[in-house]
Amino acid sequence: MHEWALVDAVASAAETAAEQEKLKKVDAVVVVLGELQNVDRAAARRLFAELRKTKKKALHRARLEIRAEKAVFRCRACGKTFGLRDLNKLSHKESEAVHFLPEMAHVYTECPACASRDFEIARGRGIYVREIRGER
Repeated sequence: MHEWALVDAVASAAETAAEQEKLKKVDAVVVVLGELQNVDRAAARRLFAELRKTKKKALHRARLEIRAEKAVFRCRACGKTFGLRDLNKLSHKESEAVHFLPEMAHVYTECPACASRDFEIARGRGIYVREIRGER
């Protein structure tokens, strides 16, 4: 379960940020979750609720807020930007491969405008902390 490692990293980052900002209480940790990141949101929230208890007191009542970030691809050949829904229909197996390793999209699909497989993942990959709200 890769959610554990991700959520543990988020909780640790929030704990460090709270210490640096001298927050006595953290109300919310807002994370951005890329569409290509195959994370079970409910599991992530449950894990955060458990992990926060193991951190400094400031984090004990914090909640995890998850914001979605759509995947955006940019074709290097023609410059077109496109989303996951614009890609060729992926089978369940192919979709799982892309979620596990987003670069696999190059194997299974192409730019919908020019059919090039030379595109980059511009957004929608990974998870990062956007904001930590709390009291000093």
